[in-house]
Amino acid sequence: MKGRIQAALGAAKMGLEKMDEAEKLLLKGHDEISRSMLVVGLASFIQPNSKSKAKESNEHFVRARLKSVERLVEFYRKANNLSEKKKWESQRLELEESMLNETKTK
Repeated sequence: MKGRIQAALGAAKMGLEKMDEAEKLLLKGHDEISRSMLVVGLASFIQPNSKSKAKESNEHFVRARLKSVERLVEFYRKANNLSEKKKWESQRLELEESMLNETKTK
């Protein structure tokens, strides 16, 4: 939850053209979401009976992570930082492919 809030705040700062503050918040939010995904993954490994809940939570975090990556792509596009934009676009494509593969296996 904290990561999503930080990322949303970063997007708001970006809208206000407060780019330094926006970048920090967007990156912190993305990192927090990614860490939360790891915790959920570990929990399902440690407690196999909670796999269905973990899978549902993981889907939630993947969507949240995708949203944070999309915000970072937009940020670096606005900041005219093409190398960072490409880096985050690559991550976005990986996440989208992962989500597509996940829906194919259901």
